[in-house]
Amino acid sequence: MTSPDYPTKVDALVGALRDVLLELGTAPPVPPVPPGPIPPGSPFFFEPADLPVLCELRNGLLVPNWYEEYNAAGNARVVNGVVEFYWPKGKKGGEGVGMFWHPLPAVRKVYVGARVCLADDWQNHEAGMSKLFYVRTNGAGDIPFVLKGGPSGPYSVYCYPQFHAPNSSGPWLGEDNGIVIAGLPFVLEVWLDMADRRVQWAVDGGGVYTVPVKFPPDAMAEFQLNPVWGGANDTKDQEDLMTFSALVVSGQ
Repeated sequence: MTSPDYPTKVDALVGALRDVLLELGTAPPVPPVPPGPIPPGSPFFFEPADLPVLCELRNGLLVPNWYEEYNAAGNARVVNGVVEFYWPKGKKGGEGVGMFWHPLPAVRKVYVGARVCLADDWQNHEAGMSKLFYVRTNGAGDIPFVLKGGPSGPYSVYCYPQFHAPNSSGPWLGEDNGIVIAGLPFVLEVWLDMADRRVQWAVDGGGVYTVPVKFPPDAMAEFQLNPVWGGANDTKDQEDLMTFSALVVSGQ
């Protein structure tokens, strides 16, 4: 007789084997999950209709009950229905200009959809990167999604797992495709699936990029809309702006 928890045990064994192969650098490619139907009226290409919405930018407001931190200067703000992050001239790299964050109810599968735009004359950091947002676990690290590129672009999407050992901590995951252009809005969609040990993303409804990630046992507990310019060092030589005109975070 087959044990009723047999599928769960098999999943755990398969996941453990993939973790070992990840550590050895011999893990097989993770196949992408085909996107399913999207909710009616969604501003995104692949938003999953079967995942409950946890927080979003809706009707020009961040709902429900977002928290705000590190924003005494008011440089993170919602203006005319758009979330703006403003860098004054002279702002140093390696820190945000303000943060909006929302707790997640201990979920193990997360989707993030965001429509983002950099100022058309965006000054990139000398380290060649700008972080967009983070998905955090309950005390075991996080995973930021980042734009990387040259001094004036174009830019590519990467992620950098920052989980506590023995789970994934680096390296940079992504590909240098240069599909993000300063001054042009783009849609970034991200999927994180802790059970399947995969992270996926797509830009403007294009091909889905998939990477294996060794997640910690802790569930994902927080979403941070916290753009960071850089890298340490360097200084903004000009005023700069990053905007989010659509945003949804769903999960279960």
